[in-house]
Amino acid sequence: MSFEIPLRDQTIHFQDIVNLTDAQQTVILEASPSKTFEEWMMLDKGLNIQLTIEQRETVLRLKNGLVASKDNRELVKGDIIIFSRHARERIAVRVDKLPKEAPPTFDSILLVIQLVIESDIVDHQAEWKGFTNLAYTLIHAGYGEKFKITVSFEMVDREHIKVITVTNEHISKLTTSLMDLPEIGDKLRAFKQELGGMDS
Repeated sequence: MSFEIPLRDQTIHFQDIVNLTDAQQTVILEASPSKTFEEWMMLDKGLNIQLTIEQRETVLRLKNGLVASKDNRELVKGDIIIFSRHARERIAVRVDKLPKEAPPTFDSILLVIQLVIESDIVDHQAEWKGFTNLAYTLIHAGYGEKFKITVSFEMVDREHIKVITVTNEHISKLTTSLMDLPEIGDKLRAFKQELGGMDS
């Protein structure tokens, strides 16, 4: 759905994969004029938008459809799953234990992609923070609160999932333990083979 959102300094065109209810739109429209676009961007936390069961199912269905219809090469090289700069910094720091200025390792990027593919729950709250769409938190039922990754869906020019951030400190321990699992190691090796030796 789409509608206009007035900010203090401009009007943006909201476009997202779910149809917002009147009440959800009101939450955004009542708060949006209070800040400029840049001020919304600078917030650590945006507005919480409570999702209906149907909306959560829509998000999960679209995510599954995007990843199921593509092989791993297309997911990475075809920009089906992309990473914001903030997400790359968080992966470098929280998964690889590197400075945020350093690029995340390829194995960590592949692992996060694998976890996005396997995620099976959408959190009951989405977030709006001045963008033209909502941010959704994906959860893996098998790992619960240890795995939370925030994504958005950008559908204008091409369909892709944008990983915005790794949202949970616990993911460091989780990913470290997952790297040691034989089945995860097998998946990552197969992933690399499909990518034809891509290593960065």
